[in-house]
Amino acid sequence: MLQLKNPTGLAATMFLSPDPDGVDTLYAVVKGTFALDQPLDAAGEPPLAAEQIPVTVSPEHWGDPATSSLKAASDISLLKPATDVLLVGHAHAPNGRPTTWMDVGLAVGPIRKVVRVFGDRVWLHDAVWTPSAPAPFTKMPLVWERAFGGAEEVEGVRHEEPRNPVGAGLRAPNGPGPTVGMPLPNLEDPADPVTSWKSGHTPACFAPLCAHWMPRRRWAGTYDERWQSTRAPYLPTDFDPRFFHLAPADQIAPGHLLGGEPVELHGVSPWGPVRFVLPRAQVGVSFVLDGAEQPRAAVLDTVLIDADAARLTMVWRAALRCDKQVLRVSEIRVAARRAAPGVAAPPSGGASYAAPAAVARA
Repeated sequence: MLQLKNPTGLAATMFLSPDPDGVDTLYAVVKGTFALDQPLDAAGEPPLAAEQIPVTVSPEHWGDPATSSLKAASDISLLKPATDVLLVGHAHAPNGRPTTWMDVGLAVGPIRKVVRVFGDRVWLHDAVWTPSAPAPFTKMPLVWERAFGGAEEVEGVRHEEPRNPVGAGLRAPNGPGPTVGMPLPNLEDPADPVTSWKSGHTPACFAPLCAHWMPRRRWAGTYDERWQSTRAPYLPTDFDPRFFHLAPADQIAPGHLLGGEPVELHGVSPWGPVRFVLPRAQVGVSFVLDGAEQPRAAVLDTVLIDADAARLTMVWRAALRCDKQVLRVSEIRVAARRAAPGVAAPPSGGASYAAPAAVARA
């Protein structure tokens, strides 16, 4: 019987699925949780959290999956071409003092992004349509429901913002337009502010995208009669692995992050900026096939910062194509080591990660 051996203290799971080419493939998913409310080490890295969050198997939504955004995305997927960087939580006014607007900033390695956050606004009409002055706030959810988007049906035809159909502010171009008191989005792209109800705008948020939203939907491939008769149940030949990316395009790294990248967050804590370094975790996976180890490097493909929970999670993924040989794989062994700053240590080098219970006692 296939066994997963994981002495690392990190969470892990395995699953079998055909890869995009239709080849049966074993996947190992390793997830580490790090505490952002504990002292950083000498290298600026956060420690392992006492409680390790399990691998998320099924996506969770804030409400009806058809009409709400993701609260937690699934960690189960095939290989991603690069690393997703995600941020969830709230915008917090500096020092807890009410403000009418502020910027929230995310910087992780090569990624830089700013979202402008406004207090509640509504449309007013006095000869022309104008946004009201934003109301003061001290805390604002960073969710897609607060960003530009939404949907409207006019004369039986549904108009929607395909990048964010659950957002606010969208009006159909041939519709009646806004009404006095209709809300505007709270989250905006500073380079594309909402100034007119007739214009489309760039939805701006840091949270994960649903699978049926653009651009993920674009990469899903074609499921037509030809696929049904020649390819099903495997993925279509025009499927693109970019479908598995959960992050907005400007939060996908140009390749896989390695750990050691500096992180800086602005506006997600009332006490000021949050700064740390991504842990230099080196994760390796060995698949034991016919008694022989088949080592595979696990790549870091998801970084999620939960500012409200003061928690960082990192997900690594490894794969072994084993078409018609899966029953000959007896074990999947997970190893994790901590590399010294400036050293790209292999999984067999560096100091071992302690189990979470040991971290809690330290």
